[in-house]
Amino acid sequence: MKFRFILAPVITLLVGTPASAAPKEVDFSRRDGVYSSQDFAKDFGSFSSDNCLTRIEDQTLRITYPKGKKIEGLRGARVPVPPKGNYVLGFKIKYAKDFEDGLHGKQFGLAGGAGYTGGRGKEAREKGDGWSVRLQFDSYNGKVANQVYVYHSDMKDKYGESLGSQEQKFMLQKDRWYDIRLKVTMQSSPDKADGLIEVWEGGVRRIKVDKIRFARTKDGCEVSELALEAFCGGAGIVPTRDNHLFIDNVRWWSEKTPSSRKRPSMLTDEAP
Repeated sequence: MKFRFILAPVITLLVGTPASAAPKEVDFSRRDGVYSSQDFAKDFGSFSSDNCLTRIEDQTLRITYPKGKKIEGLRGARVPVPPKGNYVLGFKIKYAKDFEDGLHGKQFGLAGGAGYTGGRGKEAREKGDGWSVRLQFDSYNGKVANQVYVYHSDMKDKYGESLGSQEQKFMLQKDRWYDIRLKVTMQSSPDKADGLIEVWEGGVRRIKVDKIRFARTKDGCEVSELALEAFCGGAGIVPTRDNHLFIDNVRWWSEKTPSSRKRPSMLTDEAP
């Protein structure tokens, strides 16, 4: 249970880090009960989703992966943000104690332009006008692995690519809260492959993937959406029971990037 004074709407402006726009945060300080698409839209300012199996439990967001079904939970969920050359998306995450081994799927991330997902790799490659970066999870041996899953203009196949080395997967325990930050820094121009993805867990950088050309069009070379998707699917098992994922303290902001493009987070493992 959280104990806090609520002095403002659920979206709260926080004190920004140096050279950063003030972050926004949604902390789900609501009564227990169903959390609908309309509630999402009220808290985040704008929201669209194909599937929304969510509720508030102890002032956190609970997402259900239902028994016997895939690609359900929080699917196709997007929140538009002012287009920028980079964004940081932070959130707290906890997998339920009985989260099943064998589950595989996608989690929160960022997107821009056409925001390709869902097997639209050919369009991302041929049109070059959109991309997405989400975390991918795999539950096995009592833990849950996380890595990045990307659609981009230089991809080879129909489905997204798990970029980064095997060593850049990081393991999370079940029934424990973790603080995650994902930062996407766009390439410097449509013809350059100098984009960057970074992920921190608990303030320690776990993933760094560089030399990415996210898109080949000017409009595609910006971060313009939060991809608040969380569902099981792909190669994983079909859930044999209802499984639950918990989310809290979703926040997002853009950092000012020097004209030299010497990005501070490229030079340190500390979280932005």
